[in-house]
Amino acid sequence: MVFVLVSVAFSTTLFVEYHSEEPALIDALGPSAVGGLLLYWALAALRRRRRAKKGQDTAAAQPKGWLARVMDEEAAAARERKQEARERARTRIHTPTEAETFVAKWLRSQGFRSVRATPPSSDAGIDVTASGISVQVKRYASKGVGRPEVQQLVGAARVGDVAVFFTSSRYTDAAVEYADQRGAALFAFDFAGGYPVRVVNRTAKRLLRDGGHGHK
Repeated sequence: MVFVLVSVAFSTTLFVEYHSEEPALIDALGPSAVGGLLLYWALAALRRRRRAKKGQDTAAAQPKGWLARVMDEEAAAARERKQEARERARTRIHTPTEAETFVAKWLRSQGFRSVRATPPSSDAGIDVTASGISVQVKRYASKGVGRPEVQQLVGAARVGDVAVFFTSSRYTDAAVEYADQRGAALFAFDFAGGYPVRVVNRTAKRLLRDGGHGHK
């Protein structure tokens, strides 16, 4: 476009200078074309230099190494907190069934597949299932979950599944110790709103870190 405009300008100038004589117009086309081409080349070179400098400045402004990782982690954590705040505002838990629904939804958000709540009459102690896990949900106001309840879940879990327990209260030390020994995952959630969901033991931390990808 620049080449065309400059060529036209050169042609017009020379045309006026030679009083619109036809041979002069023909003679003007050559210099105007060369002048337009040279100017186009100069402008293109300047534009490339500016773009290269802008790219260097952008790269220099970005943090590198461990600082970049820390900033990325902080940004991801901030996004997660905002999402959790939005979900918390919409979530209210009044019944055990609503607690199970909340847990199923939360598991899906963590990457688990084939998540579904089991029918109350045939759950055999399992309230929610997903690929690779069998889940029990207890909505307690204050009662702590002891070893017998975790032991019952381990026995009721499907063959090959990780036993996963969710409660709105707390776990006894004996329950946590037994869960660690048997590879059961323990989580806790808020009694009324679900969020935040807390990781209680090592197995739960590992399960959450995998995001369900190891249990398809």
